[in-house]
Amino acid sequence: MCSVHPEQCSCCGFKVVRFCIGNSIPTLTSTEIRAKSAFLNKESVQKEVKATLSQKATLSCEVVDTKTEVKWYKDGKLLSPSRTVHSESKGKTRQLVMDSIEKKDAGEYICEVGTEKLAFKVLVTETGRCGGDGEGKCYICL
Repeated sequence: MCSVHPEQCSCCGFKVVRFCIGNSIPTLTSTEIRAKSAFLNKESVQKEVKATLSQKATLSCEVVDTKTEVKWYKDGKLLSPSRTVHSESKGKTRQLVMDSIEKKDAGEYICEVGTEKLAFKVLVTETGRCGGDGEGKCYICL
């Protein structure tokens, strides 16, 4: 008679399950059991975006599956499409597009898939007002 043989992996702590198929007992490794990320290349995503007033800005990330739906949040609040802000899906790429940046668009943005989140920070710049960086630009972080 065959039975299930659960164990805990000594290197990562994930549960490994052994079960019988005929006379052999295969093992699922921790990498096979570990949940895969919903995002691709999240280490290389531009997480801080500097945008100039009245210009277009885009937050972009890549998901594993072309059918994956994402939710976008700004400062913890779910975003709804508006005349200046909308989301786009192109293959595995998910984007939040802001057509004309305003001061109020500065802040933290989150792209969410299930329980996974990818954070972005938007900094809004004005040209020719305070010269705060020596090049005529001033960062406004609200």
